[in-house]
Amino acid sequence: MSCCSRVATVEAERHADGTAAALHAGTSSQDRPDARSTTLFQPIQSAIQSVIEVSLHWLAPTSLLHCAQDRPSGERVTSGQPPDDGVERVTTFLHPGHVFASRTPSAVTTILGSCVAICLHDSVNGLGGINHFVLPHWAGEGEQSTRFGNVAVAQLIESLEALGSRRSCLEAKVFGGASVLGGEATSAGRLSERNVVVAHEELEFAGIAVVASDTGGVKGRKLIFHTDSGTAWVRRL
Repeated sequence: MSCCSRVATVEAERHADGTAAALHAGTSSQDRPDARSTTLFQPIQSAIQSVIEVSLHWLAPTSLLHCAQDRPSGERVTSGQPPDDGVERVTTFLHPGHVFASRTPSAVTTILGSCVAICLHDSVNGLGGINHFVLPHWAGEGEQSTRFGNVAVAQLIESLEALGSRRSCLEAKVFGGASVLGGEATSAGRLSERNVVVAHEELEFAGIAVVASDTGGVKGRKLIFHTDSGTAWVRRL
């Protein structure tokens, strides 16, 4: 998909067998800042992310939803973090407007308010990916960006297909869309609601079933998604 500026570009990690392991969303090469600018902003970005993670560590969860695929063992989660299942995973923090997909087992964390994240998992090939979009729909004017729901969904599907997945094997989980700045009658409320609607519309158009969701409300969410198993944990903030 040909995209401008902020649309996701593939930065593939390659193993000895040449298999693409991960794709990250970001700006295209022609719009990336020079090395000096990147170096200057890295400490600021790291500090902000550290403050977010430390703050979340001390927040007691008000509710916890375990949105795992149905399992014969009847597995349940009783804490705010996924249990140790013995699988070594790469940990990644997903920022708004970005897309992540990987063959390498990964634990992806993101923070959602009115934004929406879609988790896609291919149980046949054991890979998955996630996006995090801010606005519902890019109408063809201005910058085509994965900050928009319709662009982010298409980019995530294409990224997984590039890793060898087939659309018919994908299942989706949808999270976010909270009215954290006001009720449903406010412009912020309507935005969050529209983000959720667009997520379901785009997935239906792509022929991908939604097997779990946790959307709406007035509280933000911390989401952790395991790309290899398709399990996801949500903590209300």
